[in-house]
Amino acid sequence: MPLPKEISSLSSCFNPMYLQVIFIKPTKFLNKSTTLALLPGIKSLEEIGDLKMGRWIHSYIHRSWHMKNEEHTVCLNNALLHMYAGCGLIDDAYELFKRMPIRTTVSWTTMISSFAKQGRGKDALSLFQSMENAKDDSPKPDAITILAVLNACSHSGFVEQGRRVFKNMNLIWGIKPKIEHYGCMVDLLSRAGLLDEALTLLESMPMDPNDTIWGALLGGCRIHKNVKLASLIAQKIANLNLEDDKVAGYLVLLSNIYAGAKKWKEVANAREKMVQLEVRKPPGRSWVQIGGSVHEFLAGDTIHKRTSLIYKMLLLVTIEAGLSGYEPDVYEAAAQT
Repeated sequence: MPLPKEISSLSSCFNPMYLQVIFIKPTKFLNKSTTLALLPGIKSLEEIGDLKMGRWIHSYIHRSWHMKNEEHTVCLNNALLHMYAGCGLIDDAYELFKRMPIRTTVSWTTMISSFAKQGRGKDALSLFQSMENAKDDSPKPDAITILAVLNACSHSGFVEQGRRVFKNMNLIWGIKPKIEHYGCMVDLLSRAGLLDEALTLLESMPMDPNDTIWGALLGGCRIHKNVKLASLIAQKIANLNLEDDKVAGYLVLLSNIYAGAKKWKEVANAREKMVQLEVRKPPGRSWVQIGGSVHEFLAGDTIHKRTSLIYKMLLLVTIEAGLSGYEPDVYEAAAQT
């Protein structure tokens, strides 16, 4: 049965506004054959944070489609799971995960990754352990699952658990580590201050390290103020053929490391290098949906129509943070100017 014209158009445009229009129309358009067509629409809702519409779709699916025992519904449930997690509603995502009649490796990986992104490393590891201990015919971890677990360990500081997972991924699951897995381990060790171990692992890799891995180690140098190693890493990164934005980002990070050590001459050299290369770090961006409109925020922006209110709120947040004990790194801030 061919898909209705409206649904087919949705699959190519990924526009949530079209999705809303379709759902307002008679439900004769919505049947089992539209399952795959709905997936990009749900994903687009996650991207703009349209939680209200996402909840409506979730409710509609479970009201109208009595397919709880049918295998193809797992695709929609995985999409909804990702949407809730992407909108920051991790507990809602977990409730959906627990109610799913069928779970695939994608389901487990999405939930583990979602816990990791929210800083809930213990929950991510606990869920992975449940996946490990599941019965023989249950979904098994793949390379992406292991990557999600290592990310959870890295962001929560679980060094021993990360070492165990990295060691066992090939030994138990037969998954050969890729450069992304090595990158997670280098990041984990670097964050924990184990810079020598991280460097040793990096140098033992069966493939050439990329700038992301060198950058993870450089980030560890910033956290633990290791200027000597940072200088060596900077030389390695300089030998890579990188895009201007990346070059600028690493030079800013390097100058911040020097600033933290009060090495102002090196700070000036790093900044001069940026001028010579004519590169500039792109400003950070974020988006939020309020009242049906998507607002974009840009670091250092002065042209937003609500600029004065934004900076007043930023000042209030800064004051509240200071009252809570937060102390900004004034040397790093000086290097940013």
